[in-house]
Amino acid sequence: MNAGMKPDPLLLEQDAKLSGWLNPVARMQEALDRDELVLYCQPIAAFSGEDRFPMAEVLVRFRAEESSLMPPGEFLPVFEHYRMMPALDRWVVRSVVRHLATGSRIARFSINLSSQTIVRKLLSSLSAERKLRAILRVAEAFGFGVIAEMVEDRDILARLKALGVSHAQGFGIQRPRPLADFAVA
Repeated sequence: MNAGMKPDPLLLEQDAKLSGWLNPVARMQEALDRDELVLYCQPIAAFSGEDRFPMAEVLVRFRAEESSLMPPGEFLPVFEHYRMMPALDRWVVRSVVRHLATGSRIARFSINLSSQTIVRKLLSSLSAERKLRAILRVAEAFGFGVIAEMVEDRDILARLKALGVSHAQGFGIQRPRPLADFAVA
């Protein structure tokens, strides 16, 4: 939620019923401030080369209680609804950088950032381009891969390539298809 916007009382009541939190925005901000989120990673196997697991995808979980972890499907919609995903993105990147700085058996991580807004506004906003350039500099410095999501048209794809983004996905590249379509004939 943007600063200065008054929350709709009916919406807050509905959100409290759905999430179980009286004030979901305050609860998510508290989770960020108190490091109540936990990062997991899923190693990505290499089929060739010396390193069997050269990288891993970073996954975020919410420590709802001391012993239980809430899956992303239960808390990410709250971050998305209240436009708090950029704050979550920053928390994840800071946490991964902190982890790498202390040493890691896995040297490269894939982080799915919620930067679709940046991608969508790339052609019309200098601010979006600056943010993407900053993401790319950090990614390069730490060996992260950057995958642009929600690429919907060729102009955005061309701009992403010109800026140095190495991977992209979205309807502007290819629509989803059944897995069976990719079987070897």
